Amino acid sequence: MALMRYYLDYNSTHPVLPEVYSKLATINGIDANSSSQHSRGKSALKKINQTTEFLKNFFHCDFDVIYHSGATEFLNTVFSPQNCDQLIYSQCDHSAVHKIAEFRRSLALDSLKLGHLSSQKDWLKELNKFNQSGFKSWFNFQWMNNETGEVLSYELIDKIKSQTNCLVHVDAVQVVGKIKNFQNLPPNADIITFSGHKFGALKGVGFSFINPSIKLKPLIHGGGQQNSMRSGTMNLHGILSLQAALESRDFNQDFIEGEKLKREICQLIQKNSKLEFIQSSSSNTICFMHESLNSDAMLTHFDLAGLDVGTGSACTSGSLSPSQTLEAMGYQNGAKRNIRLSLGPSNWEHQSEILIKLEKVLDKI
Repeated sequence: MALMRYYLDYNSTHPVLPEVYSKLATINGIDANSSSQHSRGKSALKKINQTTEFLKNFFHCDFDVIYHSGATEFLNTVFSPQNCDQLIYSQCDHSAVHKIAEFRRSLALDSLKLGHLSSQKDWLKELNKFNQSGFKSWFNFQWMNNETGEVLSYELIDKIKSQTNCLVHVDAVQVVGKIKNFQNLPPNADIITFSGHKFGALKGVGFSFINPSIKLKPLIHGGGQQNSMRSGTMNLHGILSLQAALESRDFNQDFIEGEKLKREICQLIQKNSKLEFIQSSSSNTICFMHESLNSDAMLTHFDLAGLDVGTGSACTSGSLSPSQTLEAMGYQNGAKRNIRLSLGPSNWEHQSEILIKLEKVLDKI
């Protein structure tokens, strides 16, 4: 008999929702290039425009919308040398931001890495000392951390905007369905970016809300699609999957079920004196550390039990390197000895089975 497996790695990627496949199956006749001037091309463009209006209404945002392949691409666009003189980011940011900063340093371009923002008293002073008027400086604000589930407050953006010359990019990749009121976007942000695969849409598609006053130079040049902001044939099915995923979810119920299951899992973790978990305000993320076992050893136990879990940054390719986030939070040993459980809709109907499997694994490690 095959081992029953349960997926607890939603922060890495949300499996495509069945409703998305069903919705896309109904538009087989609309598969033309949306830049084409014939009727089928115009029908495709109309569908994309309808999705754009849906996203603006869903998130209560009247900014411009740009579609792309996901957050990594658009981070590279915003923080490219042609759009960003100075990059300010946190040690807790996604690994993509760290790699961009590393690339910028190889070109002798300015980047400032701050520590753990919510606990660093003097980071605003440090930022102001670095930030110079006349330079286009971007601050990357990670709304929810993918490793720990920590959620940062809007107040940080307000402070940055009122006390510095920085523009603010909000990494909103993880927030959909995982925090309350995620549809109420930070009002003082300049750009807000999402990736579809984090909430059940197809992989390889994302979108950003951009304040119309922000003028970016494109990273990708070509046919001039999307007002020359992001050239290339538009990903029709990917874009339509964004709306299909957001329409099909009961986010309030997901939040309630996530908090309930998270609470019970944390109670199991607390029974093991070798484990320590990090408190977070997200509804779905549990990050815990072992006093001696490395992450790869723990992953083996979970995998053999039929539990798909994660460790470290949620989108780092096959990497088990130490967590920069946990190091920034002062958990030097825990940075190599952590596991992340991130919950999602497929878990709600199987909570009892998941808890039984988890209890057995937690008793072993």
